[in-house]
Amino acid sequence: MQPESVEHVDGKPIRWYREPKSGVRLFRLEGRYAAQPTAAMNATLAQAQWREVSRWLGCTDVGGEPGVDGGVEGKPWLGRDYVSYEWQASWSCAGAAHPDFGTAGHSFDAHTGRELKLDEVLRPGSGPIPPEDSDRWYGYRAQTFAPAVVLLLQQYHPQEMQPVDPDGEECDYTDPEVWNFPAWRLTPEGLWLGASFARVMRACDGPDWPVLPWSTLSVKPQ
Repeated sequence: MQPESVEHVDGKPIRWYREPKSGVRLFRLEGRYAAQPTAAMNATLAQAQWREVSRWLGCTDVGGEPGVDGGVEGKPWLGRDYVSYEWQASWSCAGAAHPDFGTAGHSFDAHTGRELKLDEVLRPGSGPIPPEDSDRWYGYRAQTFAPAVVLLLQQYHPQEMQPVDPDGEECDYTDPEVWNFPAWRLTPEGLWLGASFARVMRACDGPDWPVLPWSTLSVKPQ
């Protein structure tokens, strides 16, 4: 990885690193957090960067050119208690059914350096969360989590959550299915959730407005 210049974000220094062949670029933390969590977050960031390099190397388009393009969207958020960033990518790999794009958010506890999971950040209901990727977990996401997200968004974003014509071509954010497995990241305002639609409606994915305030979350700024 080639180190680049230091940039200050939210008053904290970060250094960007670029992998020369792919051009994949991601930051590392340079200070203002304790040493152990900084090392843990930087190790996870390095792994994430190499994972994106691997995806770049493994995807060429029909013309033999690189088929993946992606990077950090906007600025990372370097809060006192949490660190997060959003990665946006598009890909068109030869042999795949169709081109596609997607968003992935990453959020860390700045006091431990651990990357957080959505189920610990937003926990509707009172029961335990089933083990991830189990049949019960998929059922929980569809039957408990997603309907709760719809109710919360209707409470905090009533204008955007107006019902739509079921036979029309509008983005229906009242459909719980689009919230089963959302992209997400922590922000200064709370939790941003990115809806995920079927391919024919992919333009509806990830609007900016679905943010739930900290008061609705299981994690809180200290």
